[in-house]
Amino acid sequence: MENSNSSNYSKVYILCVDDDRTVLNSLRHELFEGLKRIYKIEIADSGEEGLDILNELLEQKFIVPVIISDQLMPGMKGDEFLAQAHAICPTTRKILLTGQATTESVAKVINSCGLYRFIAKPWNKEDLVLTVEQAIKSYFTDLQLANSIKNIQLLNEYATVLGKEVSLMGWINTFIHKVLQDTHTSRALLIIHLDAAQTYYVHGWMNERKEVLIEEVEPFQLDEFYPVQVITETLRESKKYVHNWNTDTHFAEFHSFYCAPFIKEGYTLGCLYLESGEEEYFFEEPVIEFLDSLVNQAVITLENAILYQNLEQKVKERTLTIEQQKKEIEAKNKDITDSIQYARRIQYAILPNQEILSSLFPNFFIFYLPKDIVSGDFYWFTQINNCFYIAAVDCTGHGVPGAFMAVLSHSLLNQIVIEKKIDEPQEVLTILDKSIFQLLQSEIDTIEPNMDNTNNIADGMEIAFCKIDLSNYLLTFSGANRPCWITRNNQLFELKQDKKSIGGLKWCAIDAAFSSKMWKLEKGDRIYLFTDGITDQFGGEKLKRYTRTRFEKWILNHQDCSLQEQGKLLIEEFNDWRRGVEQLDDILVLGFEYTFEYTLS
Repeated sequence: MENSNSSNYSKVYILCVDDDRTVLNSLRHELFEGLKRIYKIEIADSGEEGLDILNELLEQKFIVPVIISDQLMPGMKGDEFLAQAHAICPTTRKILLTGQATTESVAKVINSCGLYRFIAKPWNKEDLVLTVEQAIKSYFTDLQLANSIKNIQLLNEYATVLGKEVSLMGWINTFIHKVLQDTHTSRALLIIHLDAAQTYYVHGWMNERKEVLIEEVEPFQLDEFYPVQVITETLRESKKYVHNWNTDTHFAEFHSFYCAPFIKEGYTLGCLYLESGEEEYFFEEPVIEFLDSLVNQAVITLENAILYQNLEQKVKERTLTIEQQKKEIEAKNKDITDSIQYARRIQYAILPNQEILSSLFPNFFIFYLPKDIVSGDFYWFTQINNCFYIAAVDCTGHGVPGAFMAVLSHSLLNQIVIEKKIDEPQEVLTILDKSIFQLLQSEIDTIEPNMDNTNNIADGMEIAFCKIDLSNYLLTFSGANRPCWITRNNQLFELKQDKKSIGGLKWCAIDAAFSSKMWKLEKGDRIYLFTDGITDQFGGEKLKRYTRTRFEKWILNHQDCSLQEQGKLLIEEFNDWRRGVEQLDDILVLGFEYTFEYTLS
């Protein structure tokens, strides 16, 4: 459970790497003063030293939200250092700070590690400080969101597991095991009131082999291990206590601890005590938030276990209640699943009709395999006069978020090509890029008008877009991070893409226009458009990526097959490759053959 609260600033470090010690000292001074001396600044004069410091900080459980690196350094260059740092801590924001960086090196850093920003030397102090402040804020916002999602998943897991425990001791054992394993605390104590005459005291701890051991203890044994006055006051007054080392002299002899009551309709059923003996400030906001939610949620299943223990005759009534709750949850889950299934029908309805495609391209295949029920990948097609337009699109994400982006993108393509009659691929992609960026930016400005979100929009797409002019036997292609492959006479030719995406992160509100490539078509040419789902899939004997190189060889080795047969064999190839490994992304591959057998309208 990762800490997403930056209130404990002593745990937060900014790492600066530059081979010029004067620059490092200036960076450290300006950031330290500009950030009000809140955060600690670590410096390194080489990429190698920077990686060593980064690993040491992470091993000591410090937080590194921002790394700033120069590009031109002896030995390891800045882009190489940031790429290796990204592999270690991918959520850390990376800033490239240099006066001699080329467009190629900046693009390389963006592609390899998701560069947060490039700042040219000499920098503006105010701009530098503001950039780092926003980067830190962005880091902790994402971290907090990730923790919230993880907490929700854990709470659902607890509800499912504890809901199956009918006996009180079964509930206690399951609860202590999971809490110790999920929170990584050292020891736990559960005190449960059965009635005025009987109370359970159950102690659990992790041994050196990280196994959970549990035993019942007597009340008089508590003062050997626990701050009894805290537990007593919690039970008597229903108060919650949280203590971290060096923050409360009254409990200085104890390690970090958390103590909270189980309260049901004003009555205290017992309390949970957790203790960490490994680090200071263990119980901070993310952990406390999860534990508070867990204690509040667990009361229902705890009460059921107590009732079963005391009044066995009421088990049937409680079982009926649980069954009803289960049915309601199942009904809600079914409603959600049915809604997503219906969304799938809508998404498939907007895809081009394969019967129309087969009438225009007798020799073609489509390999379309969403990772989830709905997909962020989609293919698009239209015919205007003697020209065909076809695209393979990969929107940000998959599942429901990707599907929303796909529907939006499909609508924009229709508007641009069909309604506005813009027919040159490079113009289509350039307008699509600006439309998505401006649409999403205006939506964010409406929600949070005082925030500068220009560099924070990550929603967008990659696309391979082709125009086939039957009158001139000419294919015009534009691509945003996706290429077009053409095979002729058992050779594969690549029409290269522009190395940038549609929408997504921008350095300015208006990005450069896209380019186009042309290909004179001959009968028998085979055109392939695809998203990165198939090439990025892990599998094989060594669990590696499938890669574009392997995909290219596979296509060339199957040129003797019809495209329909290729499509069937490609499905087999994909399933054989992943060997039961989870599908990582949506899959889309289009293959079609150019002939002269078209009826021109």
